[in-house]
Order: sequence, then C-alpha cells, then structure tokens
Amino acid sequence: MDRWKFKKEDFFLTGSAESAPLFYYSCSIGVILVTKALLVVINNNGVSRWFIEKRASEGLMKYWVSVSKEFVTKRFISWKEKWQKKENYLFNITNKPIKDWKEMWKEVDTLAAEFWMESYFVESLDPFAEEIDKQISEELEKVGIDKEHIHGLIATIEPTRTQKAAIDFELVLQGKMTKQEYIKKYWYYKGSWIGGEVLTEKMLGADFLPKPVPTDYLKREAEQQMLLPKLSEKTQNLIHLLQIFTLWREERKVYMQMMSVCYSTIIHEASKTEGVSYNDLIWARPEEIELLKKDNDFILKRKRQSVFLISPQYNPPKLLTEDNALEVIEGMTSKDKNKIAKGTVACKGVVQGIAKIVLKEHQFGKFQKGEILITTSTRPEFLPIMSLASAIVTDEGGLTSHAAIISRELKRPCIVGTKHATSIFEDGDLIEVDADKGVVKIIK
Repeated sequence: MDRWKFKKEDFFLTGSAESAPLFYYSCSIGVILVTKALLVVINNNGVSRWFIEKRASEGLMKYWVSVSKEFVTKRFISWKEKWQKKENYLFNITNKPIKDWKEMWKEVDTLAAEFWMESYFVESLDPFAEEIDKQISEELEKVGIDKEHIHGLIATIEPTRTQKAAIDFELVLQGKMTKQEYIKKYWYYKGSWIGGEVLTEKMLGADFLPKPVPTDYLKREAEQQMLLPKLSEKTQNLIHLLQIFTLWREERKVYMQMMSVCYSTIIHEASKTEGVSYNDLIWARPEEIELLKKDNDFILKRKRQSVFLISPQYNPPKLLTEDNALEVIEGMTSKDKNKIAKGTVACKGVVQGIAKIVLKEHQFGKFQKGEILITTSTRPEFLPIMSLASAIVTDEGGLTSHAAIISRELKRPCIVGTKHATSIFEDGDLIEVDADKGVVKIIK
C-alpha cells in the first residue's frame, strides 16, 4: 500500500466543497491538461477536497506576476466575451427536451474541461497569499502608507457578479425589477458543486438573499488613484492582477453554476429514462450505467470514502476505494494535534465567539447570528449565513477567494487557507479569531 503514499508537503489544497464526481470530474481533467500535474481528489462522506502538486501553482504564479497590466486585462475581457456566448447554449439545455442524455452529458463534459483548462490559473496566487500580502505590506510601509490600506487597494472598484445578484434582488424587493427579469439574468443562481436547478419565482422570497452591504466604489477608486502611484510598477501590476483575478474568479463561478444546473438537468433525465437513482448517478460515469443497474455497491464505496488520482500519467483517472483510499486520505489530511489554525488574513479584526462547522447546505439551519462560521470554502449559496457570522474561517482560498471578497464587503474578520480548521474545531467551541495575526485558537 506504500504505492499510494504521497508527501502532503508537496501539495496545496486547491479546493474543498460538498460535491460528487459528476460536477468536478471533467473540471479536474481540464485542470491537469493545463498544469500537467497530479491532482488528488478526496471524497469523504460527501465532502470533496482537491489537492494539486505545488509545482503546478508555482509555475502559473510566476508567469502571471510577470505579465503587464494591459495583458491581464485583455485576457480577461477576451475570456469573458468567449464564455458569454455560451450562456444561451447552457440555458437551453435546462429548458429543452433532452433526446440523448448520454450525448449531452459528454458535450457538457467537453465544455467543462475546456472551461477549467482556460481558467484554473486564477487560483494560482492562493498558495502564496501570505507572501503576496507581506510583499505589498512591506512596500506600503516603505513609502509611508498605513498597511491597513492593503485590502482596500486590492479590492475591485466594481461589484462582482455575486454582489450584483444581491444588489439586483434588492431592486426586485423594491419593485424596480420584475421577478421575471431577475430570473432571466440569474437563472443559474441555485447551481453549486452538488448540483442545482433553474431559479423560479417561488424561490424568490424576501429572504432569498440578504440585503447588500452598501459599498462606495467611487470612494474606493479615488483612494486607489491617490495611493497606487506611490508604489513601484511591480507592486502596481501585482495589485492589478489581484483585482482582475477577483473579478475573474467570480465570473468563473457563474459558469460553474450554469454547468452544474445543466448536469443536474441531464442526470434527472437519465434517472427517469434508465430507472436509476439520481443520487447514485451523480457518483457514476456514463459508461457505468449498465453496471449500476445491476448493483450499486461500487457507488456506495465511492460515497463513503474514495480518491481520484488525475494526471497525464493516470488516463483515465485512477480510482481508489476502501484501504487504498483511506491510506491517501489519512496522509493528505493529517493535522497538528494542538487546537490552533493559521492562515491568511482576508479582512482584519479580532472576534471571540462560538464556532459552528458548516460543510453542507443542509447544515445552514443550525447556524445562528453572531457565531463564527468555519467551513471548507464559501460559495454564493453561503451568503445568507456569512451575513450572520461574526467572523469567517475557511480551510482553503486566498486573497481573491469568495470568502475573502465577501468578508471584506461585509467587514467581517476573516482568515482563509487554514487547510484544516474544519477538522480542528468542533461545534460549540469557544474560539478566538485573530484576523490581525491570522490565528484561530480555542479560548482556554
């Protein structure tokens, strides 16, 4: 079994969420096509974690921090224009009869792989968040600018798509936008790494999204225009890269949500046509349907504990279950025994309160206002409980992650990239989140 032992220090945690293979299988193929690296995907009781070799992120990071502001902006605009043209195609999948679900499944697989091959690199700065933070902070201090300005400098001067959804929903509540107009614009909003469905009027209750936090983008832009010229061209380029990657990640999330809704639509049709459970199908591949009809034992093993090894070497991906999977899981997720987690500061502040671990959407109901949200990573569906939290802590992510973006808008202390806060702390722990120093600990 030593064959499946990997050195944890050779990998970065590049993602974690409640998910099933249907929604990430082809995305992962796209990632390894561009990185040529090994991706280890761990499934443990419905929560998936993606670990990629450090060398992949290092190479991408070095490339992107070396290019000009103009190049970054141009690439983002051309990427966005290309994928905007795909929106009608994706929407039509969810609204037209599916004649051949297997063929449609393969089509979306191909699109998902291409999509992630073209956009995975926006995560490449995450593993180096502390170094980047330090680099910018040191230059701010050198030129006499208070380090407190760092998050204002890297913040975007326009709302992200997720923020626009909240802003527009407020217009719906005010009667300035119809529900039909909202649905046409945000039909994908219920999509996530575990599936989703097309938005309906019935879903748009008053509590659909929390009230957006007012942000003075003009004031933020004026502050940046005043401070940025004092910094070196290298640092200005780095800050611009962080701003563009923030917008890029949120745009990318939109298309991920669209594809997840499409996958769900296709699998519901497959379930109806083949007489196989939807919840089993999302753990299978198209070529396994006939086997699944006979016995779903292999699916049950995947759901409990499994590992996918995805790389140019493993084509198709190698699947491990039972003892082999457990060996990888224990090696990749082992943690320090002390009750302390350290990560990157996304929004400063110090808060003490009750910890609440939320890994899956059906756990949202247990979260109470003022508690400290500890999760693997946040996504648009987390927005309602993020607005209730007194602080936010995540296992993965960096300065441009969803948790970092939203926490800065909400002005909630936030630490990202702790790697394993969700397995260190337990519901009910009294903890301190020191988002000035990037430390989370049990209060003795």
